Amino acid sequence: MGYKVDSLFNINFPQLTFAITNEVTHAPAGVTGLPADVTVRYQYGLVAPTDAAIDNFVSNYLSVSGGWGNMQLAPYSIKRIIINTQMSNTPIYGTDITNGFLNGEKDVVTMDPTTIIQKQYGSNCSFIGVNKMVIPAHSGALQDLSTY
Repeated sequence: MGYKVDSLFNINFPQLTFAITNEVTHAPAGVTGLPADVTVRYQYGLVAPTDAAIDNFVSNYLSVSGGWGNMQLAPYSIKRIIINTQMSNTPIYGTDITNGFLNGEKDVVTMDPTTIIQKQYGSNCSFIGVNKMVIPAHSGALQDLSTY
């Protein structure tokens, strides 16, 4: 059994040849104030929607009258907002799903736990598979290219 932590995941990986929670790394270049050896790697969060969830998003936001029609025709800045909305600079824990976490667009995101279809922990990322996309807080402006 792993540690008791506020997490979706069991942090005990008995088949790894090293203890992931004690892995010694070096502070990233340009970062000050950390010891020479850092024992915790930077962790990220990823909310990964299903193909059907992405298709639904495209139908409701990009294929509407005045929209771009599809993801390929959307401007780079809009694609970037959509992708950043599904990511986090920190891991996503159980309490974050209901209490909120900051995504890559600096929006506070809460999720309906019933939309989660997969939860996994990787060496540098929490992976949350969902059947409904996180909608960008700027969704009203997705059809207005002049905003970006």
